[in-house]
Amino acid sequence: MVMKWLRTLLVGPALLAGWVVSTAAAEMETQLEGNIELETRIFTNAMNNDGRDDPNLSGSIDPIFTMLFNRGQHTVTLNPYFRWDLNDDKRTHFDIRQASWIGAFGNWEFRFGIDKVFWGVTESAHLVDIINQDDGVEDIDGEDKLGQPLVSASYWSNYGTVTLVLMPYFRERTFAGVDGRPTSPLRVDTSRPIFSKGNNNWNPDWAIRYQHAFGMFDVAASYFKGFSRTPGLVPDLDTQGAPVLRPSYSIINQVGVEIQATIGAWLFKFEGITNDGRHKDRHYAFASGVEYTFYQAFGTAADIGVIAEYLHDSRGPNGPSASEDDLFIGLRWEGNDTSTTRILVGAIFDMDSSSKVLFVEASRRIGERWRITLDGRFFVGVPPNDPLFFFRRDDFLQLRLARFF
Repeated sequence: MVMKWLRTLLVGPALLAGWVVSTAAAEMETQLEGNIELETRIFTNAMNNDGRDDPNLSGSIDPIFTMLFNRGQHTVTLNPYFRWDLNDDKRTHFDIRQASWIGAFGNWEFRFGIDKVFWGVTESAHLVDIINQDDGVEDIDGEDKLGQPLVSASYWSNYGTVTLVLMPYFRERTFAGVDGRPTSPLRVDTSRPIFSKGNNNWNPDWAIRYQHAFGMFDVAASYFKGFSRTPGLVPDLDTQGAPVLRPSYSIINQVGVEIQATIGAWLFKFEGITNDGRHKDRHYAFASGVEYTFYQAFGTAADIGVIAEYLHDSRGPNGPSASEDDLFIGLRWEGNDTSTTRILVGAIFDMDSSSKVLFVEASRRIGERWRITLDGRFFVGVPPNDPLFFFRRDDFLQLRLARFF
């Protein structure tokens, strides 16, 4: 019954989109924005003396074209993305981040096409965020996402919003190539993925989510059934007999919960999941913490936020998660100045070992059209049984210069 309803939703928005374009062109408004960016990465450690410690250079273009019909009742967005990388041919890639239509009809909102959807509330981990696949060649922090083909319907009322999402095509995670960093010691052979159901990407995933605000609380609950966005890596040999890792994708059933409470300058956050994993062994994971903001700190215009979060995964230190028993401490500085200066520094401490992940993210606008960004990631004392052991020598500083249009 559910799949029949989802098939109906897949056809309906497509017909509506055609009707909108054919009847509302006279009331169309257009907007073009985006950026062109130059990026360099400097790795502080050599990788087995193979030359991959050389500074890397890349560039990207990220335009967003938007059309509004009927005073914003219908929105069509096109966001192609392209990156060129000097060293890694796997990081040189093209993607459609968005090519979507959104239509509002009273209490209903429909989406159709390729889109990006974010779920979650915590800073250090996005456990509930499962609609879009990670673009692993952009960065390893899980913040960059591939566009996801989908159709969705949302209904809002005074009792909350219910959203149903159908994803007819599964996007595989991207991985750095043999000349790229950060990367694993063995090449990930993305040409031969392993699927636990069927032999290709055409396996419909679907999800349903409820969200509502109750006074100081914002809550959401979701259910997802489909391919896990986090692949296992299975040792194998390629066609030339060389050792490789093959990504393996399993069907999972995941339940997620998000809670955020706002009390004055305090934010209390929780997000947790439970799913049946790669081997149908059900486990749970959560991230929970607080954030306190000192507004106009020290008599200045700047705001300073102090963040503390705890991360737990029931599979323990020998499981596939890098955040099985970790503590995150962060400091966020918002300059509230004309240059929109922002700085976030933090560290993730593994409570079961001495390992630490340190990071810094800082950005500042230069004039009206330019922005400079500095990022750094450092892996300290990572033991061999930690999933981050692959990246133990991949400390790097990253400098980006973007021109907006």
